[in-house]
Amino acid sequence: MKIFATTFALALLTTSPALAQFDQFWAFGDSTIDTGWFRNQPCCLNPALTPLAKASLDDGGRIPDTPFGKGAAEVLAEHYGLTATPADAPGGGTNYAVSGAQINASFINPNAPSVVSQISTYLTTHGGSADQNALYLFSGGGNDIKYASTLPMNGSRLAWVTQAASDAANAIAQLSAAGAQHIIVSNGYFTGTTQPPPTSLFFSYYNALFADISALGIPIIKADVQSLQLKIFADPLAYGFTSISNVDEANGTALMNPDPSLIPNSWALFGTTALLRSPDAAQTSFWADNEHFAAAAQQLEGDYLFSVVSSVPGPTIGAGLPGLILASGGLLGWWRRRTGKSA
Repeated sequence: MKIFATTFALALLTTSPALAQFDQFWAFGDSTIDTGWFRNQPCCLNPALTPLAKASLDDGGRIPDTPFGKGAAEVLAEHYGLTATPADAPGGGTNYAVSGAQINASFINPNAPSVVSQISTYLTTHGGSADQNALYLFSGGGNDIKYASTLPMNGSRLAWVTQAASDAANAIAQLSAAGAQHIIVSNGYFTGTTQPPPTSLFFSYYNALFADISALGIPIIKADVQSLQLKIFADPLAYGFTSISNVDEANGTALMNPDPSLIPNSWALFGTTALLRSPDAAQTSFWADNEHFAAAAQQLEGDYLFSVVSSVPGPTIGAGLPGLILASGGLLGWWRRRTGKSA
């Protein structure tokens, strides 16, 4: 079954409940959908970071977001009355996504289980079967793109992301073959304010991922998060964002880096409320740090993912429908209706 895109009337989203209900929510990936894995695990290879990690945890942080924010995966799950608690939480949970996770390697963060191993662990724990009535979310690959950029300037970079895409598609195929019928696959998002060129490692990975998924005939729901990001960036003030800069400076990220000499990137994982640039920074800054969405952007992404699932016309349909609230300016109108904001 091929991936395809379509558009529906905005009324489908704003006047109708979700067209399918699920008995559970499961997520696999990296920091794009992590909801707090390192709240329950040692986070830092450098012991000098331990006090900063503890301060963040004590203040409701240790998430790749702003303190007390809801990650996109959590927002999506809650639309169905479900949870996205980290799988390593006391008593268990359903979100295996881990900040720093690569698709099938551990060079970026040795403490982060790979996305392939996350899916394998889920299937092993459930006797090799995937719940047919559950909703699954897959979002990963950014750390492989980051790692590939450190390799020599030759075919090694492209080979790495191409292999990562193949491994990701095969893991999704394994999940589907085990019985998963409702799998959302995100096309990720780019960092900064400018979309990478078509020849970039970013697009090489995602183009290969969806080509491999299509070649394997895996039924998925494709989420076009990149288009969501571009829509917001085209008119950020309309969505309440006064900053779309991912730079650690005034009028930049929502969170200040607590120690730039120790933390070169991803400082949201060490965020506290005291590090917010202003009391409403989590709502007015798009980025929490240089790589992760702040609370308001996470909410928008989670709501968008819900709209994509809601647009699927039947519980067994497995094709990408990424355009519902993005078409014809529908995203802005829909967001204003949800938030009660006027033009």
